[in-house]
Amino acid sequence: MQAGHKAEWQIPEPEVSPLGKKSFMSASATLKSSSAKSTGLVSNQAILLPYLVGVGAQIPMLLLYFRNLWAKPHYQFFPIALIALGVFAFMRWPRTEGALRQSWSSVGMLLLGLVCGIGAWLYMEPWFAMACLFALSASLLSMVIDRETDKSLVSISLLALICLTPPFGLDSRLITWLQQVSARVTTSQLDLVGYPHYMPGTVILAPGTSGFGIEEACSGVQSFFTLLFVAAFFIVFFRRPWFRSLLLLASVIFWAIFMNSLRIFAIPIAQYLFKWDLAHGLPHALLGYATLGLGILMVYSTDQFLLFLFGPTERFDGDESSSTGAISRFWNYVISGDAESQRKRRASSSPTQTNIMVMWGIVGVLGLAGLMTVVDVFRSLTQPEMKVRLFETDVEVPLAKDDLPESVMGDWQLVEYKYEERTRGSDLGRLSNTWTFLSPEPTAAERAAAPGEQLSRFVATFSFDQTFPGWHELTTCYKNQGWKINVRLRNTGKGEEGEKNWPFVTAQMSNSVGQYGFVVFSLFDSFGEAVDAPGDWNVVQWIIRGSTNRMRNRIRGSLFRAEAYQSQMFVTQYRPISPAMEEVIIEKYLEAREQARQQFLVRRKQEDGGATPAPTSTETAMRVN
Repeated sequence: MQAGHKAEWQIPEPEVSPLGKKSFMSASATLKSSSAKSTGLVSNQAILLPYLVGVGAQIPMLLLYFRNLWAKPHYQFFPIALIALGVFAFMRWPRTEGALRQSWSSVGMLLLGLVCGIGAWLYMEPWFAMACLFALSASLLSMVIDRETDKSLVSISLLALICLTPPFGLDSRLITWLQQVSARVTTSQLDLVGYPHYMPGTVILAPGTSGFGIEEACSGVQSFFTLLFVAAFFIVFFRRPWFRSLLLLASVIFWAIFMNSLRIFAIPIAQYLFKWDLAHGLPHALLGYATLGLGILMVYSTDQFLLFLFGPTERFDGDESSSTGAISRFWNYVISGDAESQRKRRASSSPTQTNIMVMWGIVGVLGLAGLMTVVDVFRSLTQPEMKVRLFETDVEVPLAKDDLPESVMGDWQLVEYKYEERTRGSDLGRLSNTWTFLSPEPTAAERAAAPGEQLSRFVATFSFDQTFPGWHELTTCYKNQGWKINVRLRNTGKGEEGEKNWPFVTAQMSNSVGQYGFVVFSLFDSFGEAVDAPGDWNVVQWIIRGSTNRMRNRIRGSLFRAEAYQSQMFVTQYRPISPAMEEVIIEKYLEAREQARQQFLVRRKQEDGGATPAPTSTETAMRVN
């Protein structure tokens, strides 16, 4: 050994054969498993199994929910969202045992899932089944720690949450509000470029055109929900923290209004400058896809901009108790969601055998409710006389001109008949049969019965529109066309004995050009049974009514009746419509409504290949939406 050099000793590692190495790993795994059992811990699969059983118990009602959801064009992204939910959960599921952690949020969501599962059985409402799916997925993913960010995977459940429709028709109200805001923005843009127009509500009226109505101009705002799904996908894919996630989701409202205003603006400008018809057919569809693509790019751009604004700051190596260090830690922990600042706080314990027993107890209740729900769904399938179309929600049954004969309308003169087809998911219905009548001159007895009122002949339009996903609030469409709803009333029914349980809605309206309008409308389902008209409807009444109706047989028959068919009669004139005139309109409407319902049932039975059914009474089950 030479001087000036230190001796370097190397101890060779013992060679281990592949078989010996495999045996060592097997023994190590066995030791870990024994240790886990001795400490009361459970494996990841043992925790996953009760959640899968709980979700499986909701499958019958989930299938009904997805069937109904497909009828709403603005929610037709849901298959992609659910697939993405499963893929992300599988890819980020821990591959090592003992990686799951208990949390109060997981317990809370599990209890919420129990409540929603019981609600799905108690009220026979598919919406509760989807809420149960979201709650169970959020509960499970709250316990899973992401290896990359050291945070839970609960954000993945956001993909299930966006598939859950807001209760009480709030999604339709949101769409209506976005339509109105987009219309106001667009009319300012058209004024800015000097395009002559008038926009009552959401209808663009321009010289030389028949106008661009709500279907051509504003249906694109439904893509708001698609942008919401895209934002949720970005949040999960890029593992965004909660603060930036909320800002990104909020930005979707702005981009939805922006892209829809651009779409509305392009339709009349293209017609005016280039004589291009972008309001119908393939050009209209391409315009919608182009604006949707632009909206997706804007959402992605917003995500990157938020990353630039609220990204993590540089960590200081000095005194962490200083104000600078405290602000930096707060920013990285709360605002930016930096993974390094999260790792020091993970100290929760893993689920134990006691926890798993509680989970199985909850799942047992869900499973029992699920079995009873299967019985109800089977009875609903076998109860109706007409064929149930399980995977088809748009059961369209076009009527003909002679389906509303003059004998039904009496001395009312038929002026015009029109049949109109629209795009699927149209706010006005995909199909409409419209009869326009001219009323006779008021008789002396009618004038004597209404002294002081100006009675005269008037034009009334009766329309049969189809189909809608449940109750369709027709007054919203009239508001979008510039009408102001002065009075809206829910009437309990008039006429023959069979009509007494079929409520209808009347509305007195007026607009800015001095017209007065009166409309009466109601809906029935694909089996000809009345859809209940909401009046002063609130949550308490809905809960009480659902509880009292739960054990009645009629509620089972409503499971496969998501589609609804609307009849309406509309009258407009340039002076207020008198109460006596309203009574005449309502009386004729009820006669025309019953005739249209009977003809619908006849044609529906013929399409199903059966014999012509006898007209049924609307005194049977009434479906609540």
